Amino acid sequence: MTTIMQLLIHIRGGVSLVMSSVLAVGKHFRLGIILALACLACVLSYVPAVSQTSPTQLPNPLKLGVRTSAYPIGNNIKTPYSAEGFCGTFGKELQKELASNGQQIKVQYLPIVNQHKGVKVAPRYDGLKQRLIDIECGPNSISSGKLLTGQGIKFSNHFYETGVKLLLKEELAKKLNSGARGLNKITISVVQESTTLEVLQSIKDINQSKIATSDSGSDGLTDLEENNVQAFASDALIVGSLLREGVKGEPSDQLWWNIFNKRVDQPGQPFRSQYQNLGYTIYPNNSSKRTYLTSQPTEKYAMAVLEGTPFTDDLLNAINKTLEKSKLSSEGQKLKEYETRASDLSWNGWKKLLLFINTYIWVVFVPVIWALFIQFLSQILHESWVKTFTLVSGITVCLSLGLIVIIQIVLIVMPRVFPGY
Repeated sequence: MTTIMQLLIHIRGGVSLVMSSVLAVGKHFRLGIILALACLACVLSYVPAVSQTSPTQLPNPLKLGVRTSAYPIGNNIKTPYSAEGFCGTFGKELQKELASNGQQIKVQYLPIVNQHKGVKVAPRYDGLKQRLIDIECGPNSISSGKLLTGQGIKFSNHFYETGVKLLLKEELAKKLNSGARGLNKITISVVQESTTLEVLQSIKDINQSKIATSDSGSDGLTDLEENNVQAFASDALIVGSLLREGVKGEPSDQLWWNIFNKRVDQPGQPFRSQYQNLGYTIYPNNSSKRTYLTSQPTEKYAMAVLEGTPFTDDLLNAINKTLEKSKLSSEGQKLKEYETRASDLSWNGWKKLLLFINTYIWVVFVPVIWALFIQFLSQILHESWVKTFTLVSGITVCLSLGLIVIIQIVLIVMPRVFPGY
């Protein structure tokens, strides 16, 4: 019995020792878990700080180069921090996108006019390659990356699709639409080292021997005006801009331009009047059987950045997120409306008719005829009748003149405020 009691005592002592050890281990284990969780919390709290100060910090300000050769895409760069058109909206939305990620970076606008300066003087993407700008916004086709001037350039997702059209005389466009003349019979000017040249070279209906390359868009337009060629080829938005806006270059020898319009969108370029007022149109247009010279769009516009910088990938990521915003989708729709309106011959015809009426009939002849008629009535009617008629007819003439002037102002102002109209 004593032996059994001693055995039980030893067993109880062993169990107590084991339990004490287990409890001690558990205590230390819980302490270890707490310490591990604390360390993990420290690590996790440090991770955001690392990501916010990542080695791909973007430049501040971020310089957005705007190609002004396509009016609705980019124009009216009044100050370094103000621009209109698609690029103006893009810059504002990009700044908001960066701010939402904790990057308080300003977007600065710089005009790019290498479209008209020429390949030798200012080749495509020269501003990016010289680090003068960080992004180029404009009619930059993704396919231009295959050209020599496009080497070392990366592109964002595309924001617009279009094709190639011609700027030419209205009479020639009518002959092309009716079939009285074929594309293979006309000489076409195109800027060398451009995607437009590649498109023309792929079209069977065009006589390749009649493609005349020029160093710059300005040279090509001069050849068109001097009848050295019959057409100037470029993207639909570019020829549409030339048709409806002309080239807002340096002050010209036209007095009305220098007095009423001080705006210069393309510094260093010669002023050119709206080609629709000079008897030109674009082809294909709404009277043609096709939309572009090709059956499908050939140009996909995208933002361009320089490849190989420390921030290239992060910048492209921010650009692509910005292009997905609803405001940019709306701006893209405005580009399509502008392109469509430029092809609407009836709309251009109405504007010309109203301009003619406003300038030559209402403003000049109507007041003269009215004054002569009043003078005639004063000779045959009583003075009181003449006064009454003069008052009523004068008010009518003034209201009519005012109405026509308002309509004309609307036709001039609306395309500037609302590019789709």
